[in-house]
Amino acid sequence: MAEGQCQGKRENPTLEEINAWRACEDQEMLSEWERELVGARIGKYTIEALRPLLQRWVRKANIDSWP
Repeated sequence: MAEGQCQGKRENPTLEEINAWRACEDQEMLSEWERELVGARIGKYTIEALRPLLQRWVRKANIDSWP
C-alpha cells in the first residue's frame, strides 16, 4: 500500500468510511514499522522474534481498547 493512500476524507463520513480509514491507517502504520524493523541492527534477535506477531498484537490491542 502506497503511503498517503488513506486520503480523501470528507466532512460527516459514514461509519463504514471511518472504519475503512481506520483500517487503512493501521495498515500504513504496520507497513512503516515493518520497513523500519527490517533495517534495524540493534535488538536483531528480539525484532526477528516479534515481527511475525506484530500485526496480530497491534490488532488485538486495538480491539481490546474499543469501547
